[in-house]
Formats: sequence, C-alpha cells, structure tokens
Amino acid sequence: MRGWRPWLVTALFGTVLCAFATPASAQNKAACLTGTPAQIAADQADINDVRAAIDALCPCASYDGSQGKGKSAYAACATKVRDAFVKEGRLRSQCAATVRKMTVQSTCGTRPGKNVVCVRESLTNGAVSCTIRAAARCKSVAKRYVEQVCSGATHCFDAADTNGDLKINASDAGTCANPGVKPTPKPTATPKPTATPKPTPTPAPTVGSPDPLPTGPQGAELARLINEYRVSKGLPPLQLSKAMMATAAAHVADLSSHPGTWGGTCNLHSWSNFGAPLYTGCCYTNDHAKADCMWRKPREISAGLGFPRYPGNGYEIAFAGAGATPKQVLDAFKGSPGHHEVIINAGPWKSMNPYPAMGAAMANGYAVVWFGDAVDPWR
Repeated sequence: MRGWRPWLVTALFGTVLCAFATPASAQNKAACLTGTPAQIAADQADINDVRAAIDALCPCASYDGSQGKGKSAYAACATKVRDAFVKEGRLRSQCAATVRKMTVQSTCGTRPGKNVVCVRESLTNGAVSCTIRAAARCKSVAKRYVEQVCSGATHCFDAADTNGDLKINASDAGTCANPGVKPTPKPTATPKPTATPKPTPTPAPTVGSPDPLPTGPQGAELARLINEYRVSKGLPPLQLSKAMMATAAAHVADLSSHPGTWGGTCNLHSWSNFGAPLYTGCCYTNDHAKADCMWRKPREISAGLGFPRYPGNGYEIAFAGAGATPKQVLDAFKGSPGHHEVIINAGPWKSMNPYPAMGAAMANGYAVVWFGDAVDPWR
C-alpha cells in the first residue's frame, strides 16, 4: 500500500476528505503530469494520495470476481474516491483520466489466479507497456520483445513504472518494479573531450562467443583504478559484470566506427543507427530527454548477444581524448563534480551504493564506464 500523508482522507466517501485544496493546482490547466517540475511533482503527489485512498477504501483483495465484487464494482468504488478528491480540489480534473487508467489496468475484480500483470519491453525500440492477461499468454518472442509476469503486483503502474514518474514508457526498465526502491536519478552530462580522436574500424561482435565485445587492457585497467579509488574512499569495490563490460565495449566500438554520431547537440552518450539488431540508435542531448536510450542498453545488448538479459538499467560516464591513459581518464572524471558523484555513489547516486555491476572499455581515444542497478545474471 502506498504511504499516506497526514492530511489525507479521514472518512469514507463524501463526509470529510479534508479541505486542503492547492490553489496552484486548481489554477493549472496543463495536461496531467506536464508543465514545470513543481507542477509535475504536485500532480504526482496528488495522484499518489488518491491511489492510497483507493487502496484503503476499495481494497483490491475484496474484489474477487464474485457476485457484486467484479471489475465494475471495483471501478465504481475507485471512481467515487477519485471524484471526491477532484471535488475537494485535491486532484486536478486533468488527472482524473490518469487515475482511471491506473485503476482499470489491474487484476482487481477478477477471480484469483485468472489474470496477471504482464510487463513487455520491445527489443527493437525499448518501448515498455503493461497489460492484464492470463499468465499463459504472457511470454516473450525472440528478437521482438520480452514479457514477464509480475506475480506480486495487482496494478500495472505498480509493476511497470520502475522510475516512479507515474508513466509507463521507454524510460522504465521493462522489468517488474521492486517495491521500496527509490526512483532512479538521471545521469549527469559527459565531460568535455580534450581532443577529437581519429577513428579506426572495430570488428563486429561475434554472437555467443565467450568474449563477444572485448574491453581491451586499458578498459580493464580503468575498471581496476576505479575500484582502487573507491576503496581509498572507504567504499566497497564494484563487481565486474559481463553485461556492463559488453555494453561499454559496444559503445566504444560504435563511437570509434561512427564518429559522426556525436557532436553539436548530441553528446558522447549517443549511439549510431548502425547497431541493429544489437542496439538502437539515438542522439543523447544534455537535457536527458533520451535518458532511456542509455538506461536500456545493457538489456538490449545482453539479449541481442544471446546471453541472459540484464534485468536493470545502466548508467554511463564517458570521455574522449586521444592518447589519454586510464589514470588520466579517471583523473578527468574525478575533476568533474557530477561524474565524481557517480563514481563514489554520492549525491543522487547515494541510494545505489554500491552498484551491483560495473564495466569499462577504452579504445581509439574513447573511454566509457558503465554502472548497473541490478545484479548481472550473465556475470
């Protein structure tokens, strides 16, 4: 159950729903979950309050598909709570449809065991979606999409919304959310390159080979230096991960072979459009509008290589500079406050300490380090 705020619902339908209307919300006519960061945060808080009230006043377990306890009965109960919040000014009318969708996409009102929450991630474009269906129909299709049953969830938004923004889209992990995990922080910008390296072609990876995307001796040394630095700061060393190392190597190879991928508004986190079917391309801009392009790369690449699919998100720090050594790359990261925070799990990355997975690669004047938020089944 979602947490209650002290001034939430105090009585059942219609008597007292607390008269703490928010003038700013009432005056905001923007679509739900849009506008300024403050407006989006206000919508999120109000929606979470409504859903907490629905959980308490219309408990899903009470709607088991029996007479009078079906999906329509559950929907009617939830609608009554939602409308009361709108009437009292505790939820913008523009968000009513969003709450309804959250209610409809649930197993509430169906017979136990009949339907499950099924989360899908496309392997072609990273799109994430969720449906309610029979467990037998929730299954993956090779090279097209991955589906999985979220057996502990009753609502799609609790299962598929892994980053906590109350939306289900490509910015989510495409896996079942872990209750209690804090929303994932957005990655910081890339250090400015000291020079533009001259690219050299990189051999294509071999699917299924033991070392399909070699990280190179410099990549291994960079990873060692990062762990050594973490230990010097009293932090635990990070577990090297095949999925993270393969992702790092793939990106270095992509940047080396297609140097026009980045530059101008596209920074070093960008990927070319020549990686299909192993990975999708994108222009990563400094406003992080394409953050999901980075986050899903370990999932795309591990699955594309035919190995166990990485279950979480990946975060990258990147460097470009001809002739740099692993130590010079690490020094550059340490000199950039945002990147230093990533390496030592400080600031917004503190909740991930320690990262369960790491990988690094260096070649042709490029260096990237990847950190994963889940244990790598590929190891």
